[in-house]
Amino acid sequence: MTSKSVELAIFWLPLLAGILLSGLAGSAWYGGDKIPALWIAFVGGVFLLLTATLQFQQFVYANLLQPEIEIVGPSQRTILTWNPPASFFMNSRTEDKPAPGRDFAISPVIIFENKSSVIGQDASIEWDFPQYDVKALADSSSRLKNYEVIVRDDTIVIGPRPPFTQPTGLPFQFQKIFRQSVPALAYLGKRVESWIPGDLWTQAMLYFVATLPGEIGGRSPPLVFTATVKWNIPENGKSERFKVTAIATNANTPGVEMPKLTAYVSFSAEKIKGGGQ
Repeated sequence: MTSKSVELAIFWLPLLAGILLSGLAGSAWYGGDKIPALWIAFVGGVFLLLTATLQFQQFVYANLLQPEIEIVGPSQRTILTWNPPASFFMNSRTEDKPAPGRDFAISPVIIFENKSSVIGQDASIEWDFPQYDVKALADSSSRLKNYEVIVRDDTIVIGPRPPFTQPTGLPFQFQKIFRQSVPALAYLGKRVESWIPGDLWTQAMLYFVATLPGEIGGRSPPLVFTATVKWNIPENGKSERFKVTAIATNANTPGVEMPKLTAYVSFSAEKIKGGGQ
């Protein structure tokens, strides 16, 4: 039975049982039809028992026969580099990977583990972090003040500030976004490798570029992502919510002028208690 069919049955079966037990069975008994009254009462009792069974089944599906998802944060830090005015693209990679030699941004990989034997199917993971005023952040950043930051309704552009006195890289345009989903997952098995969605991660890198202190070893304010994991099979499952906290540390090397900014981004991850919906 589908979830909707079960809900309809749970609604109607007690009503029918009440009609049979308090109405038809009682009338038949006091009318002298003892045997039919007993059978009518029996059917009414079966309806009540079936209702209780369906309710228990829903409880089992919702609380016992569901995936138990946990999160494992990245074991490797992410290296963020930015080298304006030669290039306004914000690059990132895990520290165990070599630099690709061109503008490239690899999002941090996040692992979700299913501790249950029940596999979730038709799953999705949605990521978000608190919205901030991009224009105000850019205007207050000593690192961004020498460049032009254009904030539109749905895009952000970072480029050289006119007049141009030297050759520069092309402006970098990306989405202004605070919530994004990864592509749908076929299932939630024992170990699922996911990632912070690319556009959302680029927006996060802008936050680190703008807020990271200039001194080597200085740390940015934390940026807290929320990941919401959902699945449609088994039915009636509650989504699980997790938070991933990212902090960037200025890792520039003294005497090295390029790239202009190098930072290590480290992560911690945990489940949000009572975060199911």
